[in-house]
Amino acid sequence: EFSHLKVIFVAHDSWHYTSRCAFINNCSNWQKECVNCKFKGNYPKAIFSNEHLEYKKKVDLISASDVIFVSPARWIAADLRIVYPNKTIKVIRNAIDFEEYQAPVSRSSIVKLLVSSVDISQKGKHDQKLIKDLLDSGIHISFVGKNNPFKGHPNANDYGYISDPNVYTKLLNEHDFYLFTSSVDIYPTVIVEALLNGLSVLATRSKGILEFTEEFEEDIHLIDSLEQTLSF
Repeated sequence: EFSHLKVIFVAHDSWHYTSRCAFINNCSNWQKECVNCKFKGNYPKAIFSNEHLEYKKKVDLISASDVIFVSPARWIAADLRIVYPNKTIKVIRNAIDFEEYQAPVSRSSIVKLLVSSVDISQKGKHDQKLIKDLLDSGIHISFVGKNNPFKGHPNANDYGYISDPNVYTKLLNEHDFYLFTSSVDIYPTVIVEALLNGLSVLATRSKGILEFTEEFEEDIHLIDSLEQTLSF
């Protein structure tokens, strides 16, 4: 009855080309059909060791279906093309409402960094050690999000979860740098929001941040150590 309909998969993670993993970290075993999986703790966790069979069932089913893939990230699209070379795969960026963002204003002489996510304590979202080292070094960091493990640190400002975009953009406007250390975001719109508000971005290397570095090389600074971060 519905055989004439075309299906569109919107790929916001790696699930479509792995046995079960939404976030693959540094694993490339999906290119070998997930044989002998070494990352059973990846989200979502595996209870039974049948990754190879699950991979085959999924890829065979999708390959036999009339589907189109859409992803906001070039790297996800590139991975999909390896597994599904005969499928139509398009990159469509996530949208941002430009009217919500303000022109940069003159900021204070104290350098302030901003960190944000829904849950600050979520694994993979933030480099907790780097952030603690920065706070201990005297850097002022503001946090937007729930479950902030740095709440109470003398150099940390905790704003909790902010749902009002006007409040968030005003806060962006009061800072100098956006600190991005996520290893799990595929196309982080928080980077777009920060750049629109005139902030430079300090970021650890990840596939997500590399989506932006070519177009915004003057505004995004890749960091890999405390000393390098402090040099800005």
